[in-house]
Amino acid sequence: MTCEPPHDFLRELQRDYLAEAPIRLAELRKDLTAMRAGEADAWLSLRTRFHRLAGSGGSYGFPDISAIGQTLELAMRPDPTPDDISRIEDGIRTLGVAFDEAGASLGAGDPLPTASFAWRVVVNGPAGDTRDRAENLLAREGFAVDVRDTVTSFTASTRPDLLVLLTDHVAHDADVTTASLVDAWRRVAPSPLPAILLVDRPGRTSRLRAGALGIEQIVTPEDMTTALPAWALTAARLHGSPMGAFLLAPALDRVEQALHAIQKLGMYVETFTAADPLTSEAERNRPDLILADWGPNGAWQEENIKVARTLRSGDCFSSLPILTIGFTGSETERVALLTAGMDGVLPPTDRHNLARIVQSRALRARQSRILAHRDDLTGLLNRHALLTELEGAIAHAKRYRESLSIATLDIDHLRRVNERFGPVVGNSVLAHVTRTIGTCVRASDVMGRVGGEEFVVIWHRGTEVGSAIAAEQIRAAVENTPFMHPGGQVLPLHVTIGTAHWPRDGETSVTLLQAATRALTAGKKAGRNRVIAAGAAGAEA
Repeated sequence: MTCEPPHDFLRELQRDYLAEAPIRLAELRKDLTAMRAGEADAWLSLRTRFHRLAGSGGSYGFPDISAIGQTLELAMRPDPTPDDISRIEDGIRTLGVAFDEAGASLGAGDPLPTASFAWRVVVNGPAGDTRDRAENLLAREGFAVDVRDTVTSFTASTRPDLLVLLTDHVAHDADVTTASLVDAWRRVAPSPLPAILLVDRPGRTSRLRAGALGIEQIVTPEDMTTALPAWALTAARLHGSPMGAFLLAPALDRVEQALHAIQKLGMYVETFTAADPLTSEAERNRPDLILADWGPNGAWQEENIKVARTLRSGDCFSSLPILTIGFTGSETERVALLTAGMDGVLPPTDRHNLARIVQSRALRARQSRILAHRDDLTGLLNRHALLTELEGAIAHAKRYRESLSIATLDIDHLRRVNERFGPVVGNSVLAHVTRTIGTCVRASDVMGRVGGEEFVVIWHRGTEVGSAIAAEQIRAAVENTPFMHPGGQVLPLHVTIGTAHWPRDGETSVTLLQAATRALTAGKKAGRNRVIAAGAAGAEA
């Protein structure tokens, strides 16, 4: 019998503890949303979570996490003011940084394992085959599924991340039934509604009408096996965290009431007093929307224009809504703002009306990102969106002197599967491999489908050693998770992976991808089902 060295055993415990960080932070944010919505017990739930962090952080060798948790625990009170809520939000953000730093302290070449997060989903529809299949498919993906026959309320702290509506049983007027169902959920749900997916028979529900109702995607019962899990994961990841806005306001007293109204709708708002720090932070943490106060007599016009021009200078923020608020200037000044890249110029308005406008624009922006940037089959980023993300990641790594690694993955011999079983099974295999790879990547990693059977993963702060380990985890996971054909056959699957490290293997998105692709080609020539680094012998062939 052999025993692990004490240091290695503690290290493994620390890794397990930090692997739960995304779940812990998501729970804190959800409780914070509930507290904003006025739920009486939300503050107590938050205080309890902070108390646990205060005790557990130090026990695992992370005293900074304990100190932050203790400070936040002592700051909690039953009737928090808006300032209290802002400080708690800042504290949760600080906790996130502390978790990241704790992970880095374990060694850059020793990536943290990924924790599966139990996204909450409500499936609403009558008992039957469609509902049973939807429940099983989502549960298999790790969702916590709540099946409901009728529309019933839920609190902000138990608000689901996804709402799946089943209307395929409706005989007539599917559009009318869907609209009534969404309206019924809107009346009982804390604002805003979670992401909505609709399961309906083909051609019955207008996509234009569905978009107006806030429905992300329509899936037919026949396509559920492949499409529902992929779109559900995509929608939940985008909607699982509260929507966020950045606010440029050199004098916060001018926008304080509007700020509180927006926060009451469950959105977080981060404030900035100058354009430069706002645009820098947007590169690290993309918000759903940016607001810029016009200022008294247009005093901050130049800062408004600077924000718009800076963010519109690259493709990464081309679809990000940027609005000037409180505008009292001339038509010439309005045109100047729009020319600089502002999406809208809003005159002074009631704070509640402004909050509704902000919420609506942020929701539309998220929906547009799904439709424009996602691959229909897998729900992953498409080629254009992936390249845009990679360019942004390189710019960020260059500015902050951070590391960055990527991988290109190709499913070995997928063409043989298509030729033997047909394209429907081939598509199911693609979706299956997508889900398998998804279990091996962190929430901060970026993954896209760039070709028929080719994928790309971007590891922010990824080192050469760390990316090699992560790539091998992906390869092994695919090898150990064969596809079960509906006819009973077990189809073994393998992937070949090429990795590249910025800036050694390429300084631009194009050259970095070319380096990873050369490594991928070398891996195929060497026999497939392996990981090859761009700098390894033979990868230059």
